[in-house]
Amino acid sequence: MKNKIYNKKTFWLGIFFLLLSLVSVRELIFFFDSMSGGEIVKVLMHLVFDTFVGFWLVQESLSYKQAKRAEQEKDEREELVNLKSANASIIIIQIASFILVIVAVIVWYLGRINGLIGAALIGSAVAFGIVFILTFFSQLVTYLYYYNKI
Repeated sequence: MKNKIYNKKTFWLGIFFLLLSLVSVRELIFFFDSMSGGEIVKVLMHLVFDTFVGFWLVQESLSYKQAKRAEQEKDEREELVNLKSANASIIIIQIASFILVIVAVIVWYLGRINGLIGAALIGSAVAFGIVFILTFFSQLVTYLYYYNKI
């Protein structure tokens, strides 16, 4: 009976763990006399762990159902990472624009700058304020939309 490999990366990782378990068996056979009790226990633990993980990964890579489930989890994980990174970038933009508003207003007020430079400082404060308000409300609206959708 020929099995199809649905996830080659998982399959080769399982083969790697099985080869590691063979190394542990070789170590037990050839160096058993010179090992202490703790080293024997350590090698046996590696042997059991590597064998279990190797067989589990090979079995998972040969199962169509498991491969589909892993692909779906990968897609969900990528979607969650994209969502969190988008949220973090909006928060960073909000903080940066708020700080720039405060800095522009403080420079304008303390410097008592009038004329073209003063207008530029006030204009930049207003622009960064608008960016702050837009990001705040866009985050609020999308939260309410998805909260009501779910």
